[in-house]
Amino acid sequence: MSNFIPAKNKILVKPVKLQEKVTNTGILLPDSARDEKALRGIVAFSEYSDLNVGDEVLFSKFGYDDCEIDGERHCVVSVTNILGVFK
Repeated sequence: MSNFIPAKNKILVKPVKLQEKVTNTGILLPDSARDEKALRGIVAFSEYSDLNVGDEVLFSKFGYDDCEIDGERHCVVSVTNILGVFK
């Protein structure tokens, strides 16, 4: 991983690719066409004790910024937009 460190109150999340969704009639729905209200990802960098690297989190669909780091998609997410941690 590069030397990128998110600003204060932000964490770096690697989004989890959702499984492809196919309708009953066989039409493949892309991620952008889904009615998802939140996204999932794996914490890649965090300075917060309750959010550890490797934790899977749910975050607000409109509360992040996309970026590319070392050729991979990541999301910079405000800690206030983290909805919860999967255990």
